[in-house]
Amino acid sequence: MFKKQEGITLVALVITIIVLLILAGVSISLVVGNNGVLTQASSAVVKNEAAAALQEVQMGAADAQTAYYTAWAQNAQVHKAASYTQQIFTNNCPSATSVVLTNELAANADSGTVTVAYTAKSGTAYTFTIEVSTGAVTAN
Repeated sequence: MFKKQEGITLVALVITIIVLLILAGVSISLVVGNNGVLTQASSAVVKNEAAAALQEVQMGAADAQTAYYTAWAQNAQVHKAASYTQQIFTNNCPSATSVVLTNELAANADSGTVTVAYTAKSGTAYTFTIEVSTGAVTAN
């Protein structure tokens, strides 16, 4: 009497499409939402750049301290402030487009602070203060 019909019904097709649209909406919101993968990735890039800048300036400060102690071993009359040179920070900051050391201390100073202005390749500017007596670096 009745022929057996094969295939899917229109209702099943509509339900399948709705489920796929819901899944697509959830996936898109996970990728581009406020707490999505793309937002977290760009935030990680910024944090990584800041950490790299800090690390490079810390390496410069360590090299300046090393230069001081090396010079002091040969001549006990040298002072720490004289060891903080532009060249040391230029050599230790390869990821920067520019590094400017501001050393306004007297050449015979063994304490005080110097400032390093670091411009990253992205154009972001960072400023660091270095305590000459200890070599401790703080981000401003």
